[in-house]
Amino acid sequence: MLCVKNKDNLDLGLKLLYEPYKNILENMVELCLKVEKKEFDPVAQIYHGLASVPNEIKYYYESLLGVTSYYQHSSGGEAKYLEKKLSSISHTSTVGVELKEMPLWLTYSEIFWKRGIYTSKALTSQNKSILRKTEWNWIGEELDNCTIDLANFLKSKQRVVFCESKTSTQTGGAAGRREIWSKKFSIIMRHFKSEKNLFTDATGKQYTLSQMFQKFGFSSLEMFIGILFNVDGTPATLNGDVFASSNREVFKELKEIVAKSISFDLVELDEKNFSCTIKTKKDRFIIKLSALYGNDVPLSLFGTPDSVNNLLLLKFDDMWLGQLIAISERCSLLKHSKNCMSIFKSLCEKDSILRTKFDKVIRSELNEKKIQDILNYLKKEYRDIFTDEIIPDNRNRRDYIADIIQVLASAES
Repeated sequence: MLCVKNKDNLDLGLKLLYEPYKNILENMVELCLKVEKKEFDPVAQIYHGLASVPNEIKYYYESLLGVTSYYQHSSGGEAKYLEKKLSSISHTSTVGVELKEMPLWLTYSEIFWKRGIYTSKALTSQNKSILRKTEWNWIGEELDNCTIDLANFLKSKQRVVFCESKTSTQTGGAAGRREIWSKKFSIIMRHFKSEKNLFTDATGKQYTLSQMFQKFGFSSLEMFIGILFNVDGTPATLNGDVFASSNREVFKELKEIVAKSISFDLVELDEKNFSCTIKTKKDRFIIKLSALYGNDVPLSLFGTPDSVNNLLLLKFDDMWLGQLIAISERCSLLKHSKNCMSIFKSLCEKDSILRTKFDKVIRSELNEKKIQDILNYLKKEYRDIFTDEIIPDNRNRRDYIADIIQVLASAES
């Protein structure tokens, strides 16, 4: 179990995983202890069949719906976790940077790296003051702005890289791919084409997008859709991409726009791999647009080979064990107004010895001997309190209570 571990001792990758796991686990425990945590309105009861489900499975079915609906609604952090895990590779990278923030990011990349991974709450007062007092002004319209999923710069190669990430070849759908090509990338390309001033520095001098990048020593920008995994968990491939045709359609439109523009020269075109390199005629700034798969994503972002398999979540029991326990415990709570978890919590409130033993379980990070010790104590002092009605039919009593203790310890540590 990850969430029972001392957060201060975890490496960065595990810290990124710790917070969303902890949040979900804490909410699952609340579902086990509070009936009112999840209520279905009359329409939802009818729609989901709660109004007509047979009595023998009514409470289990309602519990299943309540717990899994919460869990699925909380799973949106998966893609953001992978972006942060990628960003952790280099302190020049950042997550969720806006186009209007480009000069600040290029100047204060360490602050943006910290903000991207830990959010603004992790910034010091001095960090926030630096960003507030920036000498750079955005003079573009708000509609000229957009947010980049993941960005990095490689100073030695004079290159800035923007990545719009997709977790797998089935993520986002055709509409999602089209939106990236035709909206986000299109906004940026429109700035290069129009040569409109978007920024001013401390002297009041105005800069177009390409001029701003060149002021910081960059001669090129690469923008790509980065697709990380095939559906079987292997590094993504073009052949495994079920929405490749969508990329192809929008890429074709983009290619035609470039061909008709008097602002660009076409340098290189690879239609098969959705890759197009152009150069602005005025500033000779290079722009590359592409769709990249699997290990090519970190290679392009950071300039060094790395396997996307290193991004896969490590195998912890928090989620599956927490969810299964929450379903069983909430079912018992709905049916009997009590369950093993609520009884254990109640015992801890009035038994200091039990509280001490539970604290030792937490501080030991679920040491098996400490768990066995607390189970022996419960058997000796409270043999009959965990009645058959609140123990699932297919579970051994001792093992089930051990699982309860582990989930509760992980949520409360």
